[in-house]
Amino acid sequence: MNNNQQPIISFGLTNIGCDQSNATIQTVVSQPAPEPEVDTEVVVEPEVEQLTTQQLVILFEALLDVSLDPNYTNQSALATLLSRISGYKQSSMRAKITQGIDYDKPQAKSDVAVVAALLDKIRPDLAEKLRNNVAE
Repeated sequence: MNNNQQPIISFGLTNIGCDQSNATIQTVVSQPAPEPEVDTEVVVEPEVEQLTTQQLVILFEALLDVSLDPNYTNQSALATLLSRISGYKQSSMRAKITQGIDYDKPQAKSDVAVVAALLDKIRPDLAEKLRNNVAE
């Protein structure tokens, strides 16, 4: 019972015999049904981080098996696709695609590790291919 909830007390007259003079007062205390116990333990899922624009470009470059070179890939179309999938602005995606991925830079190596880890249980061959891009 909640602390702020007082028991409900009701009074009633009961006629024990035939004679009205024998009336007694009976006190009935009724309490509301106990509330079911609620499991208050809340499971907190770890917050899922969104992939960065560079991580997305790395992922889709591998998934689609395309080059970021404008002679081979329509960069605007790729930017539109990635923008719609990710919610990033199309201009941000286009800038990252145009800039390309320098797999020798520490940030690109770190981004490849993130993407490859996500792919390990889905496409281990693709994860390995990404890791080889960094190792070359």
